[in-house]
Amino acid sequence: MSRNENYLGMALPGVGAVLVIMAVQGVFYFAVLFAVESGSGSRARRSVTRLGRRAQPAATVSFLQPQPSQAIGPGQS
Repeated sequence: MSRNENYLGMALPGVGAVLVIMAVQGVFYFAVLFAVESGSGSRARRSVTRLGRRAQPAATVSFLQPQPSQAIGPGQS
């Protein structure tokens, strides 16, 4: 019976596959952390919403502003 003494190998009992997976995960999570800390997520969201606003007519965006007939004046409740 021969024993594999290469502990960094890909075959059992080596841990090479685990090290490769951990390295890939580290690069991925570092990229996510960098994106969050640099604010690129909010910039991407702003640019997508800006594109959406350009595609909509101005009348559909103004639904948040009260119409003159709906405004509450002094003495009205």
